[in-house]
Amino acid sequence: MLLHELYREALASHPDKIAVVCGPDRCSFRELEESSVSYARALLSIGVGRSGLVGIFSRNSLDVVRLYLACFRIGAIAVPISCLIRAPEVAYEVAHSGLRVLLASAELASEVRGLRETVPTLERFLVMNGPVGTPEEDWQAVVRGAAAPLPPVVVEESDPALILYTSGSTDRPKGVTHTHASMTQLAINRCSTFRHTADHIFLATGQVCHAAALGVALFPMWLAGGISVFMPDWNVEEWLAMMHCLQPTHAAFFPSQLAELLARPETRTAGYNSLEYCAVGGDVAARELQERFREITGHELSLTLGMTECGGYITTSPFDRSKSGFLGKPIHGFQVRLLGPDGCDVPPDAPGEIAVKSGSVMSGYWNNPDATDRVFMNGWMLTGDIARRDNDGYYYFVGRIKEMIIRDAGNIGPGEVENAICEHPAVRRCGVIGLPDLRHGQAVHAFVELKKDCCPLPTVQELTLFASRMLAERKVPEFWTIIDELPCTAAGKVDRKALRLLAC
Repeated sequence: MLLHELYREALASHPDKIAVVCGPDRCSFRELEESSVSYARALLSIGVGRSGLVGIFSRNSLDVVRLYLACFRIGAIAVPISCLIRAPEVAYEVAHSGLRVLLASAELASEVRGLRETVPTLERFLVMNGPVGTPEEDWQAVVRGAAAPLPPVVVEESDPALILYTSGSTDRPKGVTHTHASMTQLAINRCSTFRHTADHIFLATGQVCHAAALGVALFPMWLAGGISVFMPDWNVEEWLAMMHCLQPTHAAFFPSQLAELLARPETRTAGYNSLEYCAVGGDVAARELQERFREITGHELSLTLGMTECGGYITTSPFDRSKSGFLGKPIHGFQVRLLGPDGCDVPPDAPGEIAVKSGSVMSGYWNNPDATDRVFMNGWMLTGDIARRDNDGYYYFVGRIKEMIIRDAGNIGPGEVENAICEHPAVRRCGVIGLPDLRHGQAVHAFVELKKDCCPLPTVQELTLFASRMLAERKVPEFWTIIDELPCTAAGKVDRKALRLLAC
């Protein structure tokens, strides 16, 4: 199955049912089909064909969804660029991918209009909607002028469909390349795990330029014939309004978004009866956040672990019992192993690097064969995530290899230290890094964001004492920094690169 065929059953059985909602705009399966054909004709008219790359720089909108489908229809490769990054970062991704065509939304066009002068490979810049600088930038004019019938195009399941650039919190962003087959398999995996049906409505808080929103909401809902719902930008009031109006059955957050939502008093009076599953991903959610969600909504918060390279691979589904603090079990269609430094499987309850195998794993990193070779081992993809598994098959997140703190020849997972510190009633969020230490190898440095309404504020001595009651001595931070707001990446993860700069 190809990506633009995911909703063919829904199109045949209920073409006029709403397929996608974005803010006040909505689109049926029939309208999605017809508009994406028009967009595909327009791409062909400007010379984009099979294997051609199409850059998309926009916040959530129906136009972005139509462009995705248009690319898939003609075998072109969609290259969504995060709407949260700035011109120099966009320039890198445009140049690295080799983009010839870039479409931007009107509100972001000024950020990237000058790229044609600095990136020689970029030949065409178009504005998707709203005011344009010059007539040649008008994408809608191109659409209106492309009246020729859509010719037959041969597209294979093994063809690249998407290049999704990672957030690059530790190094230069890498272009994760997904084929029609890998993203279709991801949709199948999730539909099987969550038993999605045409009655399901998935409210996602992320941007469809990122893998999470595509993989958890858009593609699975197409396959199931349900409704995927997005917001142009994250906004508590709009989320609550959509909860009331649309009655979603499934929802997903980043931890920072969920913390903001639960801090608002109006959240307590909102209705949550329609929810069957609510997940938080992108980074570890503190136990206090999970408990507050349960208290306010009456629902368990499911933790989920995944990455752009393969989608979500561990969670607690609505049909499994949850275990406090544990991520859950592998999603349908995934094989998961925990490997030690010697490449062998570790025993139960021992930490090991997660390796996965699935049809939804990427084909590789775009224009980066060395990085691709480093993450594959005998058909398994190394995730760089460290976890342990109990005797019941549940996984607990420990940390990431690049972030592991080595002290006195022992590993310290930053997530473990952060979770302990976040148990303090005055702590909102926490980020932990390792700093060079001549005697011990590394020292533990904690950055703490306190709750705004807490009084009195805890001292560093109090935080140290609190952490020492919950952690082994070598894991207790030696250095503390109280920070107004913890820096996060575009994906909502703690930005440890920024923390290291602050620590210098």
